Amino acid sequence: MDLKDMILVTENDRGTETNMLMTLDDYKSFIAVDDMSELADNLLQLGRTLGEADNFTEYYRAANVTVSARFCLDDIQLGHFLQGFYNDSKEFRFDKEASSYECVAKLKEIGMTDKGWVDDFNLHYESVDRLFERGQTFHNFNDHDYMVLEALSPRNLVVMDMKSGSLTIALGATEYKRYPKDEKPTKDNTTIGVSWEHGIYLGSTLSTTNFKAYKREYGTPE
Repeated sequence: MDLKDMILVTENDRGTETNMLMTLDDYKSFIAVDDMSELADNLLQLGRTLGEADNFTEYYRAANVTVSARFCLDDIQLGHFLQGFYNDSKEFRFDKEASSYECVAKLKEIGMTDKGWVDDFNLHYESVDRLFERGQTFHNFNDHDYMVLEALSPRNLVVMDMKSGSLTIALGATEYKRYPKDEKPTKDNTTIGVSWEHGIYLGSTLSTTNFKAYKREYGTPE
């Protein structure tokens, strides 16, 4: 299944929160809405979460029971959900038995535990040839997006974290395909990311960044 077909579901029963992962069919069975008009409205609200970052639709299943749900945006949001990022209380649990089989299988496929962490022991990293150039953007395996401000050499880069604006010299940057061990890489089980051997933090003031000096120290001799 595609991650975007997965539904993140939280049931709040008198303050006790339970997280689950469901397919659309299992979600419809779970909320058990008999009125077709009410069900259609619920699914319409659920569908609107497809293009939104963090919004959840809510359904009041009983007087003291609320079900919150949304379609999964990506692996980052899935990890946050399993870690309790969207829960009101730290006292929550993940119900594997109530979750859809396809969703639990998807966790294994992408190497993620039900705690929301990627288990590197079960993953294979395969390096990919890539030419880094100024202006390119890439994702790393720590859930950050970066822009290449300067390619000092083929694998030494000055990069900017696109969320915080912080600058780093990324030494030994390499792109990898990451997928579960003992499995062939597919579109669904493979994550593309860039990592580097060593990073030098430069702060977040671009105007004081001396690219020429860094080029002399970390660049390719001309």
